Amino acid sequence: MTPVEEFINKFPHMLSGGHQQRVVIARAKILDPNLIISDEPLSMLAPSVRVEILELLHKVQEDHKTAVIYITHDLSTVRYFSRRILP
Repeated sequence: MTPVEEFINKFPHMLSGGHQQRVVIARAKILDPNLIISDEPLSMLAPSVRVEILELLHKVQEDHKTAVIYITHDLSTVRYFSRRILP
């Protein structure tokens, strides 16, 4: 999120849904977990932002070798994001 000066003094309610999701993903990665549980990460986002968040989650997954449990009812995003699907 750049420029940093634009965001540094804002409270969460002052950020857009996409920016809030990016902050949540960054906070999740701070402790370098082996697993991230992502429950409905796209439900309140605009369609244009959904792809960006999915790509960010996928990049975190690949770059940091982190497992992601992706919980959603949106089967089209499940197909896009997942390698394995469990019922």
